[in-house]
Amino acid sequence: MLIGIGLTLLAWLWLRIAPNLLLSTTQAIEAKPIEVGLYGILAAALILPVTAALVALTGLFGGIFPALVLGLFIAGVVLLLWLLSPLLTGLWLGRRLATQTQRFSGTLPALLIGSLLIVLVTRLIGVIPCVGAVVVALIYLLSFALALGGIIVSRRQPTVSDHP
Repeated sequence: MLIGIGLTLLAWLWLRIAPNLLLSTTQAIEAKPIEVGLYGILAAALILPVTAALVALTGLFGGIFPALVLGLFIAGVVLLLWLLSPLLTGLWLGRRLATQTQRFSGTLPALLIGSLLIVLVTRLIGVIPCVGAVVVALIYLLSFALALGGIIVSRRQPTVSDHP
C-alpha cells in the first residue's frame, strides 16, 4: 500500500518537474529495446570499475576527502537511478499494455499501471522460497539496465526543436 502511494506521488512529481527526461528515455526504450538493454547492461557492468578509477585519480591528484566525496556522489546517483528505474520502465510497460488492451490512455495512468505492475509482480515472486529473491533481483536489474540504457541512448540522439 505504501509503495503504491509513494510511486503515485513520485510519478506525479516527476511528470510535473522533469517530464522530458522521463518521456525521452521511454521513447528511446520503445524505439530500440534490445539496443537500449545492451547499452544498459554494458554501462551497469562498467559502473564499478569506472567509479573506482575516477575515485583513485581524484585521490591521487586531489586528496582523500575529494575522492571520498566523489565516490559517495556517484554511489548516490546510481542508487537514485536504481530506485527510479521502475518508473522509467513502468511507463514503457504501461504504454505497451495500453496499446494491447485499449483500456486506458495518458501518460500518468500508463506510468502508474506499469510501475505498479513491476512492483506487484516482484512482491508476488519474492515470496517464492529459494528462487524468488534471485528472480526479483534480476527483474530490478533488468529494469535498471533498461533505464540506464534509455538515458544513454536518449542523450546520444540529437534533439529536434520546433523553433527555427
